[in-house]
Amino acid sequence: MNKTISQKIYFFSFFCMVLLVFIHGYNVNDTPLYATSTINEPLTVTNFIEYFLANGLLRFRIPLLMAISGYLLAYKQDVSYVQLLNKKLRTLILPYVLFSTITLVFIAMFEGFFMVNYIEGLWGKKVSSYTIHDFFYRIFVSPIPFQLWFLRVLFLFIASYPIIKYCLQKAPIPFLIALFILRAGFSSIHYTLVFYFAAGIYLQLQKINITTKPSFFNIKFWLYIVLILITIKTLVAFNGKPYLGKFTGILLQILHIAHVIPSIFIAWFGLNKLVNYCMNKHWFYSVSGSAFFIFACHEPLMVMLIKPYVSLLGGGEFAKMFAFFTLPIAMLAFCIGLNALVLKNTPVFHGLLTGSRGDVKKV
Repeated sequence: MNKTISQKIYFFSFFCMVLLVFIHGYNVNDTPLYATSTINEPLTVTNFIEYFLANGLLRFRIPLLMAISGYLLAYKQDVSYVQLLNKKLRTLILPYVLFSTITLVFIAMFEGFFMVNYIEGLWGKKVSSYTIHDFFYRIFVSPIPFQLWFLRVLFLFIASYPIIKYCLQKAPIPFLIALFILRAGFSSIHYTLVFYFAAGIYLQLQKINITTKPSFFNIKFWLYIVLILITIKTLVAFNGKPYLGKFTGILLQILHIAHVIPSIFIAWFGLNKLVNYCMNKHWFYSVSGSAFFIFACHEPLMVMLIKPYVSLLGGGEFAKMFAFFTLPIAMLAFCIGLNALVLKNTPVFHGLLTGSRGDVKKV
């Protein structure tokens, strides 16, 4: 693979995990962050900044990772379908089950101190009262570490690769348009992310150059557009309902798609200096191998600690803003340290947990 592409993929695979932790540090209120989320708190400076970042500027990360996953799959597709599924069961589903199970044990130990009911994907009732059905549901269907949905959805996309590839070879543009319409209409449904996954496959199948910025794409111009769109989206999320009623969600949906797609291009082509800087630093390779542990371990710890941390800081707007930026930093340090500890002491177990990810090799 082209070295530039390889380095960018390596960089964004880690960078997007870092952004994910900051997004999950969002503490405006108890509402999960979906594309159409509206907020019932006053529009303060703190609330504006948090929503602007967490549900706006940083929203490109999952679509970009899905596109990268599709691109890599099409690039490396030199094994049989059965071999591919066997590999992905080991690298995606096994970590999914292991982290789901380990988190249940962790929650059982500490739920006397922390009990969270208000975010989809968390436990809602004591593990000690779980039935067999509850355990099955929390391990395989809706894990307490809710971010693991990405592994489940990605596995299903990969399992569907022959169908996706066939459609992209026979009618690529109509197929992508159909997937785009599906995503635009239901952007809060994880499975509609298949649009970005398929787009990544298409780029590789067509051998489209992704190292050089297209001449028609002006980064500064589109950055201004994205910032304006996210500003409007944030204002609508806080104040739109009284004026727009049921159309608030529709407008938020449109604004979401409108700013996410150019944001992917801005990140991929506009962060070249940051990519080059990081890829030439030894420290970056030292921490980037922790990407999977950061992804899998930061929740539910983050959501368990947010309210106590804000309270410890005295509550109020300053406390919320300070917590939004500092708790993720502390969580990143914890996950990086935990990854190093597990890798050093139990390398075989680390390999099972991460799907053999985390062996740092300079790209």
